[in-house]
Amino acid sequence: EIRSATTVSDAAGYIGWLDDLFTAHAPVGAGESLADGADRLTAALRAIGDRYYGRATLVVSHPVILLAFRGWLLQTAVHRNEVDALPPLAHAVLDYVEGRFYLVQDFPTRLRM
Repeated sequence: EIRSATTVSDAAGYIGWLDDLFTAHAPVGAGESLADGADRLTAALRAIGDRYYGRATLVVSHPVILLAFRGWLLQTAVHRNEVDALPPLAHAVLDYVEGRFYLVQDFPTRLRM
């Protein structure tokens, strides 16, 4: 998950932290930005990919960090409303071949009625 500057202990605090995270585009307090979180996850996934070369990797995490990683991978912007469309715990399946990530299965979103 993305490191926050303070402990987020309730739903209102979490929503406020998310709003700040997506409007700041920089570290919120002593926490880390979306880009910092994506960089940290990317480094960890590269280490896993190098160790288990040629195998698919299942990534399960909080949606915020997965959105940040997917934004980095696809070179697209990440938007605050995307977090609300994901379950509290999200997953994706990646291949890592010749130094590149490939999104095999994107994480599912909640259906909006």
